[in-house]
Amino acid sequence: MNISWHQKQFHELSSHQLYDCLTLRQLVFVVEQEAAYLDNDNLDKHAIHFFAYDADVVVAYGRLIPEKLKFHEASLGRIVVHPNYRHQGLAHQLMKQIISYQQNHYASTSNRISAQTYLIPFYKSYGFEVISDLYFEDGLPHKEMLKN
Repeated sequence: MNISWHQKQFHELSSHQLYDCLTLRQLVFVVEQEAAYLDNDNLDKHAIHFFAYDADVVVAYGRLIPEKLKFHEASLGRIVVHPNYRHQGLAHQLMKQIISYQQNHYASTSNRISAQTYLIPFYKSYGFEVISDLYFEDGLPHKEMLKN
């Protein structure tokens, strides 16, 4: 495994990189999780995109949305690891990169997310706290979480 990490603004993504990132997101969020929803939510255009390649396959992806676009706070999201690359620490590497970027480039380190409930312990390990009751987003159980 030869992983190469990248972070880019939307306008810096090549068409191949964008296609590869969206393919991973659809593979997991639409096909694997059987959630029919519009992944292209117009937030990608404003986000910083973090992704990892192994050869020509995107194996991990996440994005950081600036403040006042999705929530009052910044918001990380679309955190995903390719099914064939799970349990190798890629999600943790990805989270560390996103959090570090926010600490170094944003005035505030507050971050609000909409987390699938099965991932609450993972996000808690990065300082996020549950701040909402259970709700369903795209047919999947979620809770809002905040990191100050």
